[in-house]
Amino acid sequence: MITGRHFASNEIKRRVKELNTSWEGLEAASTSKRERLQQAYQVMFNHIRRLSVFSVWYILSSCRETCLETRKTKHNVEVQ
Repeated sequence: MITGRHFASNEIKRRVKELNTSWEGLEAASTSKRERLQQAYQVMFNHIRRLSVFSVWYILSSCRETCLETRKTKHNVEVQ
């Protein structure tokens, strides 16, 4: 229609240009959001990994303390 000398070819060209500009804006916004989501995922993943390491350390620490207390109690009972 544009090359065929349609009476509204100027309007059609303008609208096509608007659509292309809008599409490029959407693509840029999509890329930006994807990058932010990837960053957020990485932060969350690192936090969960640190939390897991801390949880294991805490559990092992608690078990160690319990074992030491049990040993002390057992030793005190044997000595008396």
